[in-house]
Amino acid sequence: MAYTRRHQSGLESGDVDEFDSVTDASIGTSNTYTGTYCLSKTVLSQNVDIRQGFADTRQIRGGFFMRYGIGGSVFNGKFLFRVYSGGVGGTRHVDVRATANSTDMNLYVFGTKRGEYYYITPDTYFHFGFDVKINGTVGWAYIYINGSLVMSFDGNTGSIDINTIQIGPNSSASADSIDPFYMDDFYIDDSTGESSPTAPPIKRFYSLTPNGDGNYSQWTPIPTGSHYQKVDERPPNDNTDYLEAVTGSLYDSFDMTTFTLDTNENIIAMIPYVFAKRGSTSEQIALGTRSSGTDSVGDDKDLSVAYDYVWDRHVTGSLGFEWNQSYLDSVEIIIKSAGTY
Repeated sequence: MAYTRRHQSGLESGDVDEFDSVTDASIGTSNTYTGTYCLSKTVLSQNVDIRQGFADTRQIRGGFFMRYGIGGSVFNGKFLFRVYSGGVGGTRHVDVRATANSTDMNLYVFGTKRGEYYYITPDTYFHFGFDVKINGTVGWAYIYINGSLVMSFDGNTGSIDINTIQIGPNSSASADSIDPFYMDDFYIDDSTGESSPTAPPIKRFYSLTPNGDGNYSQWTPIPTGSHYQKVDERPPNDNTDYLEAVTGSLYDSFDMTTFTLDTNENIIAMIPYVFAKRGSTSEQIALGTRSSGTDSVGDDKDLSVAYDYVWDRHVTGSLGFEWNQSYLDSVEIIIKSAGTY
């Protein structure tokens, strides 16, 4: 079956706006798992509340890397992970809670404890994976640590669509707090049609940044100068310099930095992403790649009136090949103006 990516964040833009909402946790450059940035919270009295919505569905699968230290004096039972219908404050279907000594966690479905897991090492990264199906009789909630199943429930998980994930205890009391807390490489897929739960792949999101003008330079740089230098900042600068398109079907492309794949690593997808907005009501953008002199441009994407992140997954290159180190080293990223002006 095909999984549909609903959200992803490697935090490599250096911007918390990669999530719908982040309270108190901030972008950090220390203790990252992948790349330069992660979400970080190192003050005991601060909250951790990370929220991400997705399109209504009955099945999700995904994961992220998490690292947290010893909790406060009444940390027992505080939330690490929650799945809602109706947004935060709606119906909580599934949640995972930490224990007082931070070495254990428990799985709850509709507030009833359904599983236990021990041996989390405090202040050490681990991969937290989840697979949830909403169904009144044959639903499931499966939790994986570092790819291994550690807690599970089969049965009634509800009968209405879910649409929100919340991470963190959402409490500013020092006694409730995680100290410290780090998070990196989050993703969530719609797994509708999955016939049985499976361990979510452990994925990492490396970031390439523009380092030269590519084959196309049709957008307008403001102020004038090299096109790539208007879009290479981390975090993005949305006021001082940028690229502007005033008509449709304009292309810009950029040479990119690269990195060396570790042993046994492979590339699942190339994912161009931009921080962009529309000028009036109907402008759009399309994102793509250029390899071996051939373009592959995705579907037109809607833009919001305020700056926001837009991305498009390309699981193969422009000639249908699977991504490898050679193609990674030579790829150009394309932006195309679309919609009506």
